[in-house]
Amino acid sequence: MTSLNHGYSTVGDLWNFDATNGLVYFATPTTATRKSLASDPNKRSANATCNLTRTPTPVCNPDSSGTDPNQAWDLNITWGASGLLDKLGWSGPTNGQGLAALGAALGQATIVYQNFTWRAIREICPTGTFSQADIDRIAAAGKAADDIRVIVAQVASSSTCL
Repeated sequence: MTSLNHGYSTVGDLWNFDATNGLVYFATPTTATRKSLASDPNKRSANATCNLTRTPTPVCNPDSSGTDPNQAWDLNITWGASGLLDKLGWSGPTNGQGLAALGAALGQATIVYQNFTWRAIREICPTGTFSQADIDRIAAAGKAADDIRVIVAQVASSSTCL
């Protein structure tokens, strides 16, 4: 493992969420602000030394039982209770099995479509003047169709795209 600062560990180290402050970004994370096991000095060596020969599944998280190849997940436990799911505009399932299902559920969040819309605006009409209502409307249309092409078409055909 070349770096322990990658993937989910980086997200956990750089971002926190609480109901009072919302999403909080740690530009220079300290040991006290880091959330991931890879940032816990007492767990680093265990994470860096995965037991890839363990059956039925390898174990790289020392707190994992390592017996469920589908890796069950339940977002209500912390993200639902803290209000983060509401902030993301979560509309997919809040529990399931496997990272593919988690990724599909995350892809249904409103914030994903809003970010796609912002990206399309920056790429297609960087000098356009889109209101937040325009962005929300275009993102909602893309989400309803579950198709980024709807977002691209609406941004490109907008009268505010100069």
